[in-house]
Amino acid sequence: MMQGHLSLDAETGRAVRAGSPIVPRDRISGRTRGLECGAVVDLHDGRGFAGRGLFDPASPFALRVLTRDRRQALDAAFWRAGIERASDLRKNLPGLSVTDAFRVVHSEGDRLPGLVVESYSSYAVIRLESEALRPHLGPIVDAVRQVLQPRGLYEKRSGPDGGRGHHLGGSTAPDNLAVREGNLRFLVRMAEGAKTGLFLDQRDQRRALARLARGRRVANAFCFTGTSSLTLAAAGAARVASIDPSARSIGASRENFAANGLPPESHDFVVGDPRDVLARIAASTRRFDAILVDSPWFAPRAARSEGRGAKKGSSKKRSSSKGRKARRPSGKRRRMAPPSDGPEPYALFRSGWCETLMQAFRVLTPGGLLLLSLDSRKLGFGDAHAALRETATASGVQVQVVESMGPPSDFPVDPAWPEGNCHRFLVCTVRPA
Repeated sequence: MMQGHLSLDAETGRAVRAGSPIVPRDRISGRTRGLECGAVVDLHDGRGFAGRGLFDPASPFALRVLTRDRRQALDAAFWRAGIERASDLRKNLPGLSVTDAFRVVHSEGDRLPGLVVESYSSYAVIRLESEALRPHLGPIVDAVRQVLQPRGLYEKRSGPDGGRGHHLGGSTAPDNLAVREGNLRFLVRMAEGAKTGLFLDQRDQRRALARLARGRRVANAFCFTGTSSLTLAAAGAARVASIDPSARSIGASRENFAANGLPPESHDFVVGDPRDVLARIAASTRRFDAILVDSPWFAPRAARSEGRGAKKGSSKKRSSSKGRKARRPSGKRRRMAPPSDGPEPYALFRSGWCETLMQAFRVLTPGGLLLLSLDSRKLGFGDAHAALRETATASGVQVQVVESMGPPSDFPVDPAWPEGNCHRFLVCTVRPA
């Protein structure tokens, strides 16, 4: 790739020298015309050379800074050394002996911004969080093969159809690959969807759920593939209700239960928007001792009737709507960002999440537990606490956060980029105000 030179102001130059891995577009000056996506760019300020990174013309983060050493080329040796360094770190981290599924490279946390590498049993998965890395995919793939020596290698990509896995070499994985976490087996999918079906950053969260489960009646709102539901049921929860808008996700949840010898019929699996499902339950006498609320993408409220939980007979109306693209039967669009011409995603998530909390408060027993899986990329942690306070006040309940935890050890955070800590799990008690 051609190499360019861009200028930084003094403040941004200091941040890059201090370790910041990201340079926003509005903090650079100089000619970017002619710079291709993935071009190697040297950054300079009034003091001279500040760092070297990759240019992304389509992202608000125009530069991913990969080195501050003028002598360091961003070549095959660079990628191998970085992946090897990250892999060596995992060999001594606590908590990874219980699993064969973990993150090997955590983007900015391992000082390889834009690159994610995960290991699932004997298979590896690559994700590029910036298209600036795509022209460098060849040496990245070679480095992963040399360092991890996986049985097979995949790249997961997002897309308008929900995304899929691309086989990059080696053996092809089974359709349902079983990975180990403690005494449980989770089924993951290498070739299907933008995700594997197992959120690795929720490993410690699942451990906490197991500790809290015994004897409790629990609802899991936005259960995805049911890994948390399975954890709760296996740890002795009296009954678990798994709720998700996607029938495919509910089917995967049942498969995870069956793969561990837990009869799915002993628990509840409900296809539908959790806001609507919890509202129906609130009108009955059924109540839960704990409710887990995840952080999915929310579709605009008016469009929800188009999802998998729509009533029978609504398909004819959907097909006749002008200019409206019908959902795929898989329901994959649930976890995608809303269309750019719709409500702003941040406000849309906050509204949908608050509505879910309001319904959750209605079906919790007094003194019950509200379990929150937060993603700061959708709602900042401070804003999440503010939203929790507002919904609690409106619902006439008192909420107290009694436990808070971040991601597991294979998701390191660089102090120069604390924004890399995207996941947090809260355990809250809920009582009448």
